[in-house]
This record gives sequence, C-alpha cells and structure tokens, in this order.
Amino acid sequence: MLFKSGQIRTSPLFLVLFALLVSHKVEAKVIGGAILQGTSLEDGSTSLKITGHKAIKWSGSKVDPLVFDHTAANPTRLMFKEDGDYFIALTAPIIEGQGINGGIRTSQEFVVFKNGTEVPESTGSSTYIRHTSGHAESSGHVHFLLTEVESDDYVEVMTRRTTTNMTNDTQMQTTSLYVEQIGASRVAFSGTATQTVGGTNLNGNASSLQWTAGRNDDGFTHDSHEITLDTEASYLVFANIPLKGAVARGSVALEVKLDGERIPGGLAQQGYIRNADGGTEASIHWAGLVFATEGQKLTIDTVQKAAGGTITVPPGNAASIFIEKLADPTDLFTASATQVVNNSNNWNPGEKTAIQWETSDAFDTDVYAHLADAEPNKIMVKKAGDYLLLYNDALKDGSARGNPRVTVQLNGEDVDGAESKSHYNRKGSGHDESSTSLV
Repeated sequence: MLFKSGQIRTSPLFLVLFALLVSHKVEAKVIGGAILQGTSLEDGSTSLKITGHKAIKWSGSKVDPLVFDHTAANPTRLMFKEDGDYFIALTAPIIEGQGINGGIRTSQEFVVFKNGTEVPESTGSSTYIRHTSGHAESSGHVHFLLTEVESDDYVEVMTRRTTTNMTNDTQMQTTSLYVEQIGASRVAFSGTATQTVGGTNLNGNASSLQWTAGRNDDGFTHDSHEITLDTEASYLVFANIPLKGAVARGSVALEVKLDGERIPGGLAQQGYIRNADGGTEASIHWAGLVFATEGQKLTIDTVQKAAGGTITVPPGNAASIFIEKLADPTDLFTASATQVVNNSNNWNPGEKTAIQWETSDAFDTDVYAHLADAEPNKIMVKKAGDYLLLYNDALKDGSARGNPRVTVQLNGEDVDGAESKSHYNRKGSGHDESSTSLV
C-alpha cells in the first residue's frame, strides 16, 4: 500500500527496464547468476537495533552451481568458483518495530563484505525513518561491479544501525541479493570516485565525479570525469554514492548527463541527511538504460538540493559506476511514465495504484506485449525464464514527510522483497524532491 496523503508529482520522467537473463525454464537454473533471499540475520533475529555489523542469513537461493556455491553450513556466504568480475545488486526493505518514540530518527547501513573485509563502494544507506507522521518504512539499495574476484572468495552482506538511538526498533524484511558473472566477452566499464572536479564537497554547485577506472574494455575512453561511449548503442548504467556530513536536512542529488545535459529520468535523490540522533550518513543510487550516439560523453554530477554545508564520501568508502554496452535490444523492454492509472499525476495515492507505461523503441515483441492504450499498467512476458528488472523514479512536492512505496507485481501479486521505500520528502529546508532505484 502507498501511504501518506498529499499529492506528489513526477519530475520529470520515469524509466523501467526488463532484461532477459541467459536462462531457460527447461534448464531449471540461472546461468552465470545467483539469486538469494533472507528474512533474518546470522543469529536468527530480525531486529536491526544493533551497533555492530551482523550478516544476513540467506534462507533461499537459486545459483549456477558451476559458478557459485551456497550451502546451509555457511548460510551467510555466497562462494565464487570462478575468477572474474561480478555485478552485485542488493534490495533491503525495513519497517518500524516495537517501542516507538515519535521524537526519534533511525537509519541503517547495508554493506557487502568480501572475505571478511568491507568493499569500499558497496554501502547502501538510503534508510532514514522519522518514526512520526506515518513514516515507518524505508529501504537500502546498492548495485556495483565487484572486480578481480578469485576462486574461493566469498561475499556476505552486513548491516548495522548508523544512528545513535537504540530505543526504537526496526525490523528486517525480505532482503534480496542478485549476483551475475560479467564475462570477458561483455563490454564493460567500472570506476570509483571520492570527489568531483570541484573538490571533496558534493553538496554544492553541479560538478562531475572524477573516476579511477577499474575494468575498462575497448568501447570506452576514460579521461578523469568523462567516460566517452565510443559507439552508438544502448548502455546499462549503475551509479552509487555514499554520503556523510553534519548537515541538518541535507540532500545531494545525482545527475546522469550526456555531453553536459541531464538525460530524461537521470536524477537520483534518496540521500536525505537529518543530522539528528547521530544520523550523518546516507547514499544515492541510480540504475537505468542510456541511449547514446557515437562519441557522447557520460558524466555523473552531484549537486546541492536542500540545506547547505559539507557532505563528502565517507572516509574508507567510494562512489562507483558500472556501465555495460548492450550488443542489441534483443530481449529488452523499456518504458517511461509520468502518470498512474486513470491519468492521474498523483504518485502518492491513498491505496495501491499501478503506473501507466509508455513504450519506447527498445521493445522486443517476440518476448513482450504491451497495450499502451488498453492496459498501460501491464507488461506481458511471452517467454518463461528469469528476468532482471531495473526501475528508477524521481518525485517532487507532496506533503511533509511523504514516502510512497513502490512494489513489483507478477500476475497481480506482490513479488516478495521487490519493493523500494526510499522516497522520504521532508518538504522543508529546500528538501522537496526524492527518488528511488530498484534492481
């Protein structure tokens, strides 16, 4: 259910992408991939009122046994069997628990650890909960390329509370981890950053992140903050920025730009920092499909969107980018939207309401069907298999402390764990926009 009253409108466009994985029902396994879900921590608890890191216990898993290993003997660990690079995506919804004090705020971080050591670019902490005005839910997200993995390495997802308050409880909900092998034949670029061209303060005028390249295949030309896309093609883009700063009601926005212009839908702004109850950390995330002509330059900018003050990448952490060039639009469906059903502009209705999708050029009719006039909210899948879904949005206005929930449905039923709740909008101190990114 979407909660909080007060109209919230689009600003200005929304994108969705369905990508067919290399998987077939007759094989009964994911090829080169792993999907894990869990509902509790390593000790069996669901309470997130913890000061030290605890690992998530994966109670359900579907993996390619040639590439991964996940066993009941080590339920928190996903083991790699092959060297290489791996795409990792985490979705971690949380909800208010018992013992609630309406004057308290809480926030959580979710971090990927490799062989017991934190991966610097893996933090997701878009999880602020105000515990008043009906704001009782949130979610953590992160998606990045983990490079130079070796056989017998393993990853775990750890979580801990980042605010000082230990009165209010928050509960873990169904958390999902998706890992995919990105083989040498695929064309990819990855990079990390700790500052922009303008310096370490991300909360100022628009400035582009300066990337240190990781994987850099032929097809990309990298120079500081600019990543040149050498050929005309469709590109999957994933960006994440962890944030830290003692700024009351601060919000840094992430903008995806081609040749200096923000692309339609290329805005992320879920990194609200309240600077109360010890809450000085957050993160912003974006995932989507970018259509580029030959030689266009891709940049990721940060810009102040609420209160002023210094907000940086936390010490020991890094922003990240992962780009993959798609050979062709086969097996893809992309769409944008500015309205929900019944042509409404209110994205914060009092009850669950479907999004109306407008189709775009990347639409494989052998795999999908979409009737934009008759049933704009439904996307029919013609072939059985496993599908990767990317969703992002940006919302504006509404009432104070609004937070619409986005869920994914299959045949009218919610997909367990496929939800995002990072839309908190204080509607104060200049903070009147929010966003989410779900993979």
